[in-house]
Amino acid sequence: MKLRATYANVAATAALVLSLSGTAYAAIVVTSANIKDGTIQSVDVADGALLGRDVRDGTITRSDISDLTEAALRGQVGPAGPEGPTGPAGPTGPAGPIGPEGPTGPEGPTGLTGPRGFTGATGPAGPQGAPGTNGVSGWEVIRQPYAGSVSDFNKEVIMYCPAGKKPLSGGYDMSTGSRVVTVDQNHYYSLGGEGWIVSARLTNLNGNATADYNFAGWVVCAAVQ
Repeated sequence: MKLRATYANVAATAALVLSLSGTAYAAIVVTSANIKDGTIQSVDVADGALLGRDVRDGTITRSDISDLTEAALRGQVGPAGPEGPTGPAGPTGPAGPIGPEGPTGPEGPTGLTGPRGFTGATGPAGPQGAPGTNGVSGWEVIRQPYAGSVSDFNKEVIMYCPAGKKPLSGGYDMSTGSRVVTVDQNHYYSLGGEGWIVSARLTNLNGNATADYNFAGWVVCAAVQ
């Protein structure tokens, strides 16, 4: 049967040697080979005896330290990092239920005018309206020839309507032969009364020996109410 050295056996042997030798140095060296695996406990190690160099780098894990020690070692929260790129759009989800009907929107603009429809049937005649005011009545035509010499180059005729009547229109007539006559006036006239004025002048004898030409004016007058 092979005996395996334990920490208790080693410690007892060392104590015996020291007791036998008095103050003499015990020439015994205890190595890890003399210690049974899993037998060294916390009480076997003096407080403060182990140093950082006694622990192999990278062997202390989170499970080897207490929660308080972990909290003390935790640093402050750093600033937020930059926002990452937008991820790709996910697949379209299923359609949700139909929501409640929203309020009626504002009235839109007036549309274009549609085509004109067919003319309907003529309706019955309406009642006769009230008599209107009196219109034009008592109209008459007043004609007046030029009162001067037939050989005058320039001729003018003014015709006045009787009292209570107004001129509605007017004009002239003349006989010139081959002579060229220009009419300068043919319009309403109101100096000294209401009437019509016409005037003419000979502009070219056109081979005639004399300036003779006949000229007359006329006006239509009526009572207007």
